[in-house]
Amino acid sequence: MRGAGAPATLPRSEGDEVTTPVFDLYSQPWIPVVRDSAEELVSLRTAITDAHRIDGLAALDGPRFAGLLRLLVALVMDVYGQPANDRDWAARREQGHFDAQMLDSYVAEVGPSRFDLFDREHPFMQSATVQSDPKSIAEMLPHVATGNRTPIWTPDTDATPRKLTFAQAAQALVAGQAVAVPNPGRAEGKWPKGTWKGFNFTGRAGAVGFCCPIAETLFETLMLNLPNGNHAARDKTDLPIWRRDEVPSSRCKRPADGMADLLTWTPRRVRLIPEEGSVSRLFLRAGDTMPDLVLDHEPHTAFQQSDGKGEGAKPAGQWYPYKHRRDSIGWRGIPQLLALGDRKTGSRPSIAVRALGDRLELLPPDYRITVLSMYVEYGGNGSVVKDIATDSFPLPVRAFELAESDVREIDVRDMLVDLVGTADRVGNLVRSYAADVYAVTQRDRSPNSKDRKASKSFADSVEADLNSRIDTITRRFLTQLAANPSAMDTFRAEWNTRLRGLVDAAVTQVNTDCGPSVFALIHRTNSAGRKAVAVNPPAIRQTQLRGQLDLLLGPNEEASA
Repeated sequence: MRGAGAPATLPRSEGDEVTTPVFDLYSQPWIPVVRDSAEELVSLRTAITDAHRIDGLAALDGPRFAGLLRLLVALVMDVYGQPANDRDWAARREQGHFDAQMLDSYVAEVGPSRFDLFDREHPFMQSATVQSDPKSIAEMLPHVATGNRTPIWTPDTDATPRKLTFAQAAQALVAGQAVAVPNPGRAEGKWPKGTWKGFNFTGRAGAVGFCCPIAETLFETLMLNLPNGNHAARDKTDLPIWRRDEVPSSRCKRPADGMADLLTWTPRRVRLIPEEGSVSRLFLRAGDTMPDLVLDHEPHTAFQQSDGKGEGAKPAGQWYPYKHRRDSIGWRGIPQLLALGDRKTGSRPSIAVRALGDRLELLPPDYRITVLSMYVEYGGNGSVVKDIATDSFPLPVRAFELAESDVREIDVRDMLVDLVGTADRVGNLVRSYAADVYAVTQRDRSPNSKDRKASKSFADSVEADLNSRIDTITRRFLTQLAANPSAMDTFRAEWNTRLRGLVDAAVTQVNTDCGPSVFALIHRTNSAGRKAVAVNPPAIRQTQLRGQLDLLLGPNEEASA
């Protein structure tokens, strides 16, 4: 392994060379982790060999977490091989750690320079021959504006880019490849217009509804995300990016050779440019894309099956990755997450979740699992990352029990799916009530009025406030359930009671905001134009809401008492 001061050259243009340092990702600290409740940076070697002593990856943004986790899983898979079956997986887990000698031997065989961020021939997760006009490092930072948006959102420009340390640049590289935009620059070669746009050209973790299980140590997390051969078998052609002898400078279209290839996929051709101990610029071109995403390769997303209906729908029977919606991130995506073997819904869980369901008997009943999900929205015809949201929530291990199991100790899965559906329906009911009451009281019109712009805006704000409060009681419920699944019925009853209280508070607030006219009578006319009975539409709607709420949550025992 070269020393830290060994010189290397990085050709920037013909006749112009700069001396570059060495930043060995295998031995130098750059991965942020939490150990003994304190954050620190560790090397790739330490992250693997001390994984059983590390609490986990530090609380990061979604792209960095997803990119680093997928990188570590690919490395573990390539170093120690894939477990043949659940019994083999359990035996490895019982060892409680990853063998350091095997890892050192692997790196020596692959070549230490393959883990050098600035290696002359094989820079880590980069292309040594890519050439372009130097770009700002902000191109690899999804949260930083670039191009003509910089004057509004950030002082960073191509002329004055921010400077990152080598460790920060390595993190940005891994995160940027995980959620890269599908259209970062002009392609080399002759390709039809529009050929390189769309779903298959984004970073793999951003292109799908990313979701992964997390345990109480990094070792356990990596083991949970390590599939067996019967879940996703590998062959000799499946190589991670650092073992590929040539990464061409221009983009190419090819299928993924396997899971290790997919986990380290490079949708961008990148070459970092080190300058005086920091990185502020890079060479950048569009990179690899694949014709299709194979179900047995992608471990961190659920899949849906198209019914072929609707304009622009995929062919009937075709499977495609599930994508989170902005309003279904986190626990609201539980129905898709836990679609374990339920073919009636036309869905298929992720490989990581399927594997977890198969391994339940190998895990203790009080095993703690946290689920992390990430939503990425692309805008500007695929040229920018428009929005990123990351959420995490605890789940009891029995929630992952297979749907087709003959015997279930606790029907946690179905209860969780029902709970999410109830929360969604209650939100819709309150929203509808708010819109109708506002339309009547503020416009002096019936709830059937077509002019609903003002009432829609009012209803949206009411629903958003209610959903925020529902989120609070649901997270409390999930924490209680993860700690004591046997008390599921008690916790659900408490959740129902709290939810009813939130609805009562929301209805009261709607009536207050709409003013005294809520209680006014309206004289309706019949078809002959004569006055009919005087009614109070808000009162009618409130009665209807109470009845619908009773159907969802059961009779209100306090009210009946």
